[in-house]
Amino acid sequence: MVTHTIEHSRQLEAEFKQAARVVDRFRAQRGRLPDQDETAQHLSIDGPYIIEPGDRHFEEATSELGQPPEGGYVLGLWRGEWMEYYASWSGATTMPFGESAYYLTGSRAGDCLLGAFGMTICLAGALRICRGRRRR
Repeated sequence: MVTHTIEHSRQLEAEFKQAARVVDRFRAQRGRLPDQDETAQHLSIDGPYIIEPGDRHFEEATSELGQPPEGGYVLGLWRGEWMEYYASWSGATTMPFGESAYYLTGSRAGDCLLGAFGMTICLAGALRICRGRRRR
């Protein structure tokens, strides 16, 4: 499951990079960033779009990626449950690509041990409750 999530993130990263190339080409030709309608004409309707100041996602994006420098812009993409962002000035995204980012303890083995420990505690508690009821 984690491997699939990381593969999907890599696909989204490629979409972001392609969209950034389209936006940069548009700006080179016209001297400005495309507006929403122009972006939709050049990119997939459900693909990345430019997050502008005033957009409800701009604050979240810049808190994670930093403020765009002069000429920089932020691309956003709805992942299905949350937004992902791409910084044109650095190529950084909000997507983690390391497996450890997807585990509570930082590793699959650690999460398995934590789960086993939790289940042991629950089982011990259940046994204690059952023994207490028999004594009555």
